[in-house]
Amino acid sequence: MSKHTAISLFSGAVDGLAIAAQAAGITVTHHIEWNAWCCRVLRMNHPNSIVLNKDIHDVHDLPPADIIFGGSPCQDFSVAGSRAGFSGDRYLWPEMFRIVKHNRPSVVIHEN
Repeated sequence: MSKHTAISLFSGAVDGLAIAAQAAGITVTHHIEWNAWCCRVLRMNHPNSIVLNKDIHDVHDLPPADIIFGGSPCQDFSVAGSRAGFSGDRYLWPEMFRIVKHNRPSVVIHEN
């Protein structure tokens, strides 16, 4: 096990941030993803991690980690998306921030 641990939010099927973290010697302990198909792929590609098939709103009490990273959906802000902005259903940064406040990692990476 490495010196540093990480939790991945909004992991998707590939979870490029987790791949980069693992290449840097960081142990990704958890992947959080709401899409069941993506979770099946994650479980195949990250067999030593816990993959939680959950809506981010329902994620509570994650274990401590040094790093939390994720790329929340951008459709509410993208010109190709709904343009709903802060009032859109896919504006999930507040949920990521809630988890960060509770977990208090040393590093937070938000990609968007």
